Amino acid sequence: MTGLKPVWAEAYSVHSYEVDREGHVTAPHLCRYLQETAYYHAEHLGVGHSVLSASGRAWMLLGLAIRMDRYPRWHDTITVRTWPSARDRIYYHRDFRFFLEDEPVGIATTKWITVDIAKHRPCRADLDFHIPYERMEKVWPDAFDHLRTPETEDIRRTVEAGYLDLDVNAHVNNIRFMEWILDGFSADFHQTRMLMELAIRFQAEAVFGDRIHIRQTEPVADRFEHSLIRERDGRETCRACSFWAKKSKYCGERKA
Repeated sequence: MTGLKPVWAEAYSVHSYEVDREGHVTAPHLCRYLQETAYYHAEHLGVGHSVLSASGRAWMLLGLAIRMDRYPRWHDTITVRTWPSARDRIYYHRDFRFFLEDEPVGIATTKWITVDIAKHRPCRADLDFHIPYERMEKVWPDAFDHLRTPETEDIRRTVEAGYLDLDVNAHVNNIRFMEWILDGFSADFHQTRMLMELAIRFQAEAVFGDRIHIRQTEPVADRFEHSLIRERDGRETCRACSFWAKKSKYCGERKA
């Protein structure tokens, strides 16, 4: 097919309701940007939501990892570039780069699968992206290799899924899991640390009314391991690893 763009770019203006108390856009909102960009590119390539939903299928995000060197601020415009980076049997990989005034400030990688909506299980899609995968950049090939369930039974906090946590499939939105993890850190911690990396793998769905127990290890070299457990059956809904750095007056600020 001709006229298809192998790399897609979207620009987003950072709004006041997307920033933290210091005026930096939050990691969950950056992940909303990247998923929105992925949606536009998939539609452009003819493999988006409109095509899959017509045949009773949907994209499901299995894993997301983001690494930021610097966070944009309120009023900044951030550009997200994305491209399909690999296909492994039934799994599809999509990578991203974040730019602030043409300066690279972060990367992300994602892993997807297609599911049969009615049967609630994976299905083989055999989608043709018309992309030469062998020539596409892989920004973070080992992002999910080291994720493991925390060796702890301690529950740091428990949350209950509400109506506004749900997506169009009536499951808890993947970004909410990320927000629940980040909300588990104290205000003092957030004031002195900056999230530099977060990798998360989604294991099982959560629905309205589910109580989710959040487990978290003590840090090792500023890395934490996280696990979210569904109370009704003890199943792990997702596991994650986060890496934090001490803030400095330059961390997250525009370079001179």
